[in-house]
This record gives sequence, structure tokens and C-alpha cells, in this order.
Amino acid sequence: MKRFFVCFLIAVLFYGCEKEITLNLSSEANMKVVINAMFTDETNENEVEIRWSIPQPNDIASPINDAQVILSSFDEVILFGLDSSKPGTYRAKTNLRLQQEYTLTVSIDGQIYSARAELASGKAFNPPTFSYSSEEKLYYLDKVANPFDPSNPAIYQLEADWSEVTGYTQLPKEQTHALFYFFSLQTLDVSQLLPPPSEKIGFPAGTIIDIKRFALSQEHAEYWRQVLLETTWAGGLFATEPANVISNFSNNAAGWFGLCGTTQLSVIVGEK
Repeated sequence: MKRFFVCFLIAVLFYGCEKEITLNLSSEANMKVVINAMFTDETNENEVEIRWSIPQPNDIASPINDAQVILSSFDEVILFGLDSSKPGTYRAKTNLRLQQEYTLTVSIDGQIYSARAELASGKAFNPPTFSYSSEEKLYYLDKVANPFDPSNPAIYQLEADWSEVTGYTQLPKEQTHALFYFFSLQTLDVSQLLPPPSEKIGFPAGTIIDIKRFALSQEHAEYWRQVLLETTWAGGLFATEPANVISNFSNNAAGWFGLCGTTQLSVIVGEK
């Protein structure tokens, strides 16, 4: 049985449609702060997204633009600045180190929300395997990683690009690119083995696939397991933060602060 689960909508996890709105007191009383911060050990900027929760999937998320965001360790303090082009998003360059505890502190209207995490160590991994359809002359992802890995949970991001393959060069980007996420977690749920049906994407020979592995701590993996059980594996959408999903933030904030070591490789589909 193929064990690759396609999750097209995760790329917009917790983002949805963003629009600044004025909240009335009655609705604000029932809302909570949602903080999503998944940092990596790469040299580029990391970002923190902060917004109010939304009670219904079709509601509009309201970004929080007046927060103070600080990342600190025993020998370093980093201030995050608001990205003017992306409401509710705060950015800063970081240099994360192993065996170092970090604290993310968010201040909003005098309320303090904080979480602690250590960097999960990145690990080497094997390239994915593919099956070939001779009728369609296309390759399909067969296996990326074991979906059950109690020792080394991780998220695998796969970016596929076949825009340079003969016969596809004139097509628009949305017809020559695909983004996938695969989860390898520390527990195996029945709903993980039998997920809702999802569209399969075939690749022509010559497709370049870049794979990035995000290492997860055990706690971070449990957070993702709960999110998936409430969303993708349950046939829903990544539109809201489910009420019963765990959080490592204080003061009843939703979301998660995680630090992921990354490793990556690239493959050319159909290459021997």
C-alpha cells in the first residue's frame, strides 16, 4: 500500500485569509491568541505568525500587528520586527545551536505569552521511491519515509518542478510545480493508515524534486499528530486551530514554538 499522503493545503496552515478588522468586545472575549513559530537552523530569517483565533472555518483571521516578540537564550536576545508586507508576521535572523534552550516571548497589550524549546537535531535520510505508470508515462511517489518512527519524528517537504521537461516548458507554473508534505511520527493511528482520499500527482521523467527534512522533538511531533487527526486525517481543512490541540505557550495561547534541524537532498525523477 502506498504510504505517501498528499497534503496540498498545509502550505496555508493557520494563515487563511488575512484582513485587519475591528473586534467587538463580545467576540474578543471568546477568542485567544494563536502563535505559530516553527524555526529552522538555516541561515535565512525565521518568522513568527500571530493572530486571533477564528471560531468558524469561514471566518476571517485577524492578524495582531502590535506585539513585541523576543527570542532569548542564556547568551543572546533577538528582537523580531513586523513584516509590513505580511500582517501579523514578525521576522528576524537567527543562528540556532544544538543543546541550547531558547525562549520565545510575545507581549500583547500587557499580556505575556512564552514557550521554550530546544533544537531537534537534523538527520540524513534516504531519497524517496517512485512507481511508474507505463500507460500514463508518469511517475508517482511511492514512499518518502516510514510514517511510524518513534525515535526520529520529522516532516518532509517535497517541492517538485517539471517546468524544464520537454513538452511542459510552455505551461503555467501551477501546472508544472507541486508541493507535498509527509509526516513521520512517533505513533501510528488508524486514521493515518486510512486517510481520506487525496489527489495524486504524476511526474514526467526529468522532474526535479527537492526534499527537505524538518526534525521534530517528541512534543512537537505530538502537536502535529493532534493537528492532523483534527484536520487532514479527519478529512477537514487546515483552516482553524482545533480547540483540543496541545500548545506549549503559556497564558492559554494556542499554537506551537518548535525548533527544527534540517537536512535536504534533490533527486531527478526517472534517473538511474
